[in-house]
Amino acid sequence: MVCMLPRSRVVAVLSLGLGCILIAVGLALPTLVPPERPVPLSLEQRQLTMEDDAAEVGPSYLLAGADADGEEAEGEGDQPQSVTAPVTKTYAVSLGEPADDDAAAATVGVTSVRDDLADARAGTGADAGSSDAPAAADATTQNPDALLDAEVWSYRIDRHTGESLGEAKVADTPGTPAAPTEVTGQWLSFPRGTGQEDYRVFDNLLRRDLPAAFVQTEEVDGEEVFVFRQEFDNEPVAVGNPDYLRNSPAVTMADTTDGQDAQLVRSGVREFRVEPSSGMIVSVTEDLRDAYVVGDEELELLSAFTGSTPDDVRGELLGQAVELGRDRPTRQWGLALTVTGAIVALGSAVVALRPQRRQSRHAR
Repeated sequence: MVCMLPRSRVVAVLSLGLGCILIAVGLALPTLVPPERPVPLSLEQRQLTMEDDAAEVGPSYLLAGADADGEEAEGEGDQPQSVTAPVTKTYAVSLGEPADDDAAAATVGVTSVRDDLADARAGTGADAGSSDAPAAADATTQNPDALLDAEVWSYRIDRHTGESLGEAKVADTPGTPAAPTEVTGQWLSFPRGTGQEDYRVFDNLLRRDLPAAFVQTEEVDGEEVFVFRQEFDNEPVAVGNPDYLRNSPAVTMADTTDGQDAQLVRSGVREFRVEPSSGMIVSVTEDLRDAYVVGDEELELLSAFTGSTPDDVRGELLGQAVELGRDRPTRQWGLALTVTGAIVALGSAVVALRPQRRQSRHAR
């Protein structure tokens, strides 16, 4: 006769197999489902703004427009002079298809708007950082003179490091197709797990990256953020962006003694505040001056902007960044499954390998 295994031993063998499965799944789970979450395609807060209530706007922006009072600006040689006006800079980001867990298509709209000329003040001022507010460019449809600069960038972005993948395109001149270019270094965000080290950060006017040095840590709304500083020392625009619309100044070169052509340069400082776990930029402070120079002499101002991200926008971006920085609990679940599987397997092995008791040979 075939000796049948006791029911308890059969159950123990099945439990042993289940325990082994739990161990295998627990060990493989962190690899199959990485704890680090990529930046989601649908971001609630998609705009970063900076505001300067007293920016300087140079003649190159005013030749075809008007001053803050709506009157034609006049000055020496019938050339318009710089005016002081409130200006808002906006970076609007959209991620979409084609996308996978590692990369996505990114579209970035960059605008600079004179708030005093924009008809829809709420769309270009303090509420511009809200995802429910219209984009800054939309507020200029009734008054195009309010829009100082506008660019639309498209490229593929690494959803973990924030770096560009492959070629980019940019449309920055009305009526012309997008031109091929490249985005190097960090731009819209820093890598997940940002370190206290230097990073190279892209500047869309210069069309190249410059170092941003780690400066310090700060506490913002109870959260730690890292501060990085990027310095500009008369950086020539034409090196990386030779086709910039305003590379040629409005001033005449007749008064220059050596006959050199003026060049547009950027100088000043930009600071980023970054939530380190997610790498998301939560605010930017700029003190930048773009001007035409010959040698060390400044001939004409293009713009001077000293502004920062409003506190309410920074708070919304920081809250989103903290949430994005939380890892999936796959390591904890993997450990729990592994421990549970080991206990089940060990207990089942003891029962399955326990010697059977001999049954009585004769029934009485």
